[in-house]
Amino acid sequence: MNSSLLDIYFARALDHAENSNISAALRFASLALGMMPEDEKTWKLAGLCYYQLGNNKMTEFCFGQLSDEREELLAAVLRKQDEMKPAVGLAEQGDYKKAAAYLAAVDKTIGQWNYLGCLYAVLGQREKAADCFVAALKMDHSNAFALNYLSGLDQIKKRKWWKIWQ
Repeated sequence: MNSSLLDIYFARALDHAENSNISAALRFASLALGMMPEDEKTWKLAGLCYYQLGNNKMTEFCFGQLSDEREELLAAVLRKQDEMKPAVGLAEQGDYKKAAAYLAAVDKTIGQWNYLGCLYAVLGQREKAADCFVAALKMDHSNAFALNYLSGLDQIKKRKWWKIWQ
């Protein structure tokens, strides 16, 4: 494989990640992994990006490809999953106010900001919802979920949005 092209893809992925463009970082990391699937530094970067997005299944998969730090990184993913369970459970029961209060008190990933924004939208707190989506966009400038939710605040109430957390 062309290692200089791999280096370029990784460098672009890293640059995007450092500049709060997580979705774009993942696109370049995917290209790099397509060229060299055994490249651990790219798996780690992809895992960290998915972690920030709140995609625990993909985070686990990426970190599972690592030989070093694997257990420590997977433990962090499991902590984030456990952290979301009470909020998701409360939302599924229709207690959006308690779910929002719970989630507002934790250190949030991009996915958790989006989730909290949905909670506020359902509660009719459009300004707080918008602030959450903007916070997600500050962490990932091209986050499709935050952009979609921000543009469709009125539509959020009509969906079973709590199922977005996977």
